[in-house]
Amino acid sequence: MAVRRAKVIINPVAGVRKNTTKCWSRIQKLLQDGGLVFDEQFSQKRGHARDMAFAAVNEGYGLVIAIGGDGTIHEVANGILSAEKSEQVALGIISTGTGNDLIKSVGIPKDYAQACERVLKGRVHRIDVGQVEYTDWEGQRVTRFFINGTGVGFDAEVADGSRHVPRFMGSTIPFILSLLKTLPFYRNKKFA
Repeated sequence: MAVRRAKVIINPVAGVRKNTTKCWSRIQKLLQDGGLVFDEQFSQKRGHARDMAFAAVNEGYGLVIAIGGDGTIHEVANGILSAEKSEQVALGIISTGTGNDLIKSVGIPKDYAQACERVLKGRVHRIDVGQVEYTDWEGQRVTRFFINGTGVGFDAEVADGSRHVPRFMGSTIPFILSLLKTLPFYRNKKFA
């Protein structure tokens, strides 16, 4: 895939100890040394990466690279897929997150130097996309896309609970602690 312009969206607080900012200068150099011409932008709050990716598609970028964890990748994918010309844009992934479920599923290396190399090669692989509609806490109807997996009920409650455990413990320990806390008290939810 020949890319005219690339947009790199970085979540500076992704990863254990929020290490993405530390990794960025090396990733930036790898991409530049590989000949990629790109504009970069840092996300500043939840939902910002989605908005930036949506704008990047509308501005004519042919490649949008997400640098962060599964949440960042989810937001960037949603921004791309929400845009009218999404089929003309590739999603590049350089993971600096903690869980890294998506890269494990699709075979992207965790080592960001190897991931940069893959992005620079420009080979595109199609993957399935799911879409879900729901009503959020404010009563608004929301549509979201997912590219790895989605969960409702028990697994969603475990994932939500793990957000409240300090990240310095990595990703596995918060998940296990939340699982143990949720298991004895979980009650089935009603879905319409």
